[in-house]
Amino acid sequence: MNKSYWGDLVTLSLTDPAEAARRLMALGLRRDVLWLALALTAVLNTVIYTLSAMVSGSAAFNALGSPFLYLGIMAASLLATLFSFYLAGRVLGGQGRFEDLLVAVTWLQVLRMAVQVIVLVLGILSPALGVAAVFAAMFIGLYITVHFLNQVFHFNSLGRAAGAMLLSIVVMTVLMILLLALIGGILPGDSLNV
Repeated sequence: MNKSYWGDLVTLSLTDPAEAARRLMALGLRRDVLWLALALTAVLNTVIYTLSAMVSGSAAFNALGSPFLYLGIMAASLLATLFSFYLAGRVLGGQGRFEDLLVAVTWLQVLRMAVQVIVLVLGILSPALGVAAVFAAMFIGLYITVHFLNQVFHFNSLGRAAGAMLLSIVVMTVLMILLLALIGGILPGDSLNV
């Protein structure tokens, strides 16, 4: 595999995402390699976000206070996405392997990073172009994700794949609410006052 292979895979992800997903799954990468790749995407995503925030002077970045906090949030959201997709796919009768989902989610993050770089450059040239690119990328990302989920879980139905994506959003929302409740419960507060 060389640089042109990965470039072709990016193009294929846009033009025929189902075939791109099949090629990714056919790589047969081990689970430990996939976990490492996913962790690397979280780190690289943090670097790109930090550079982007420094260029734009983002208030959200200043509120976070540290790239390490962003990295923690990014890693948690990737795990939540991964397990929400897996649970939703299984609930809807999907038969895919966890490794196939892991490679798909990792590749989606690689594509997301490419979009972040494009948006950063466009945003420097013209903020309006940057915003337009964000909206275009959002819809294209949904399109690619539905096709990937369809291949990973062997649904043979884009409708069921879209249902899995929507159900995963519900699952992730519930997980985030529980996590926030847990964090709120362990943080020092009024409960410590006796």
